[in-house]
Amino acid sequence: MFDACRKLGGCEPGKAKITGAYGIQHADYIIHAVSPIYHGTEQDEELLASCYTASLDLALDNGCASIAFPSLATGGHGYPLDEAAEVAVESVRAWLDSHPGVVMDIYFCCFTKEERMAYDNEISRRKRLV
Repeated sequence: MFDACRKLGGCEPGKAKITGAYGIQHADYIIHAVSPIYHGTEQDEELLASCYTASLDLALDNGCASIAFPSLATGGHGYPLDEAAEVAVESVRAWLDSHPGVVMDIYFCCFTKEERMAYDNEISRRKRLV
């Protein structure tokens, strides 16, 4: 996979590229999205949202029936978890709204209790707004 990633020629924040899954069970591809380093600016939100939409576009273009996202940018890039969950859920919702005929299973993979709570809270908040 390292060699395949080197051949991609890098990737800018807010963009995504795709490689094979290299033996990962139940996956055909890995989509590599480059999240922004958090500075608290509007551009951070735009770039993070673009990671999700660019990844979803690649998944659609490559015939994927599903996609799973970790909590992008919340590790070493320092994005606050609650804000990142809001951007993630809104970006995916907006993408689905703009692709009404698309059927794709979209998962948010939460690796900690805090991540799960942030995503659950954001999804619950949106349900109350509808």
